[in-house]
Amino acid sequence: MIFGFLVAHNNKNRVFEMASSDRLSALQQEGFLVCPSCRSSLHFEEAGWLCEREQLRFAVTESIPDFILPSRRPGIERFLAYYQSVRNAEGWSIEDRESFFRLPYPQGSHPFRKLWRLRAASYESLSSQLQRRSDFRKLNILDLGAGNCWMAYRLAGEDRRIVAVDVNLDPLDGLGVPTTVLEKENPSVVRIQAEYEFLPFPEGSFDIVYFNASLHYSPDPVSTILQTFRLLKEKGTMFIVDSPLYHDPESGRRMIAERQDSYRTKYGIELPDDLAGGFLSYGQLDQLKQQCSVQLMEPEYGFLWNLRPVLARLLGRREPATFRLMKIQRTE
Repeated sequence: MIFGFLVAHNNKNRVFEMASSDRLSALQQEGFLVCPSCRSSLHFEEAGWLCEREQLRFAVTESIPDFILPSRRPGIERFLAYYQSVRNAEGWSIEDRESFFRLPYPQGSHPFRKLWRLRAASYESLSSQLQRRSDFRKLNILDLGAGNCWMAYRLAGEDRRIVAVDVNLDPLDGLGVPTTVLEKENPSVVRIQAEYEFLPFPEGSFDIVYFNASLHYSPDPVSTILQTFRLLKEKGTMFIVDSPLYHDPESGRRMIAERQDSYRTKYGIELPDDLAGGFLSYGQLDQLKQQCSVQLMEPEYGFLWNLRPVLARLLGRREPATFRLMKIQRTE
């Protein structure tokens, strides 16, 4: 069924390719793309971009430019092999337009409806923050860890251009989903395959940057945040969305071990330590506060969710993860 679905969209994909290529070439004309390795300007070609300094070519596949550096590709492919195995086993695929546009409010007996309730609350909190930035000019917004782009499509509009970045191009669970399930692309959303440690954007490109349930995959979240600040305009703002946060790092490590045990038991997947994801700690936020303004906001997750830490203490269990919308700005 999935194969037939993709074949039926082949002609439509060619239309997407042309429309996306026009938007991407426009970005290049604005000086909006640079080499993710040496930061030099790129030469736009019909099939993609060329960094003349390092003789690196960045191709476009299925309307999505690939800015993964050759030296980084083996590690990315290793990560994706495990990540996609887990996601496929859990059943995260999106195969139709209606399911895509319902997110983060899936209907019926969705297997992850509890998780989507949390994501919906986070989305609503972030959306409220962005509405306060409506100052009669177009905002450039960077979505890091965009996944299937549901949030980018929700937030995009005439006054917002969103660049959705991820390493996963899966047509049913990654950046490829909009191409395969939508009849028409949103011209305010541009999809780019890249790592957030090696992004193809010049300094001062964005008004807003948000890590979309993705910062906890960084081996050094504090360094990643500080490095990504260079992409913000002078009064730009960064948000951290849906990354687990712990007071006690040991509770975070136990959470990861429990996740690995679960994948091994349910799906027979041995998830290596370096690919098992991570978490943020309040100690890391204290490090950030030495250089940045950090504001923690709690979305409306509900009364029972807020009771979880109290119940964990009463039952002698590890500290459960909390999720905050983190608003981070430079103080200098």
